[in-house]
Amino acid sequence: MGVRLQWLFITGGLIALTMTTSATEIALAPALVYTFIRLNNTWRAYASCLLQPALWLSIAFTLWGALSLLWSPDVTHGLDELAMARVLGVWVILWPLIEYRRWFIGALCVGFLIGNTIQLLHALGVALDVPLIQWNRHLGRNSGWWDPVVGGTLLTGALGLHLPAALRGSGRWRVMGVTGCVITGMGVLATGTRGAWIASAALVFIALIVAGAHELRRRRFGASTLWGGLIVIVLTLALGWLVAGNLVQSRFSEARQELARASEGDYDTFTGARLMMGRWGVDALRRDPIQGVGLGGYAASVRAQLQRDGKDPDAHPVHDHAHNTLIQIGATTGVVGVLLALGVLIVSLTSGLKGAPGERFASYDSGPAFALLGLFLAGGFDVVHLNSQTGALLGVLIVLCASARPALRPGDPMTCPVSRPAG
Repeated sequence: MGVRLQWLFITGGLIALTMTTSATEIALAPALVYTFIRLNNTWRAYASCLLQPALWLSIAFTLWGALSLLWSPDVTHGLDELAMARVLGVWVILWPLIEYRRWFIGALCVGFLIGNTIQLLHALGVALDVPLIQWNRHLGRNSGWWDPVVGGTLLTGALGLHLPAALRGSGRWRVMGVTGCVITGMGVLATGTRGAWIASAALVFIALIVAGAHELRRRRFGASTLWGGLIVIVLTLALGWLVAGNLVQSRFSEARQELARASEGDYDTFTGARLMMGRWGVDALRRDPIQGVGLGGYAASVRAQLQRDGKDPDAHPVHDHAHNTLIQIGATTGVVGVLLALGVLIVSLTSGLKGAPGERFASYDSGPAFALLGLFLAGGFDVVHLNSQTGALLGVLIVLCASARPALRPGDPMTCPVSRPAG
């Protein structure tokens, strides 16, 4: 009975994790409480958890960020950023039942499909003028109950969950993968988030290369992968154009105009501001390449530098972050922080793609690794680890990619957890 309840709390929490900001904050709280209740039964499982390189690199990254508060010009904001280290708690929550990771992957997929359903309801609410089912986050853009930028980043990760099954799966798993990719891809387009569009396109391209290389190693010709990729791309673009064609056109047109203005020195646009924040972040890294300006100190250091250069810091709004994950990490924690963050990413991707005995690349087993890669690509336009929703998903995916997890049982890809004796 104990295992069943723990599995239920975790699965339900992962579904809720993909919903609104408030839901994300409390989604896994019941699972955490019950984890401590059952600790007397499960503490031995953490022996393998403590062997995970990704865990120790994540802890080192957090400790280095905490140390950087000593030289941060804005300690209060730095403490707010450091509070995101709470996502490390997912190691404690998930690890005792990590052998049921396929169920947990499925829970994430279900949660994102619920979010896509909310996007559909919003579209119907706008078309039928029903305010009750409208979530007006941004005029003309449909991100459901997510913020458009956050929604685009989350759905880029969700796309990665489905891609391996869509490209190399068979039978019902390929159908599920293709369907999930198409629905998720349409959702990404509907958010109107251009960074997520670029990241999702890059993710599909990389997934095609990886899947094709995997088939070549197995001395196959890759025709199945090619067809799977073409189906995903064609259906997504065709259906996406039907539901969001005008939005796509307007957003691309807007991007061209803003880039043209930026090339002339006018950064007073959405795109221009992001370019400016990124440039200022690179400048901050150059000034303090090893240690950075300190956690939370991005905006304060930029304003101080503008004053030293004789410029008005109020001439352009200075955002709290650089709108780019690696630039933000570099600006605040220097090269040391960047190397630790990349270490977490590389170790997680390697172990997530390698898998455990009984797992298959051509199923959802490799989904977390591609989802993690999707978040990394989206991080070129967003600071993924500092937002509560994308940060929570990032933490979960790192755990689901961890090495040395128990071998999965043969047979049904979704082994029913209730068959396990209660602990």
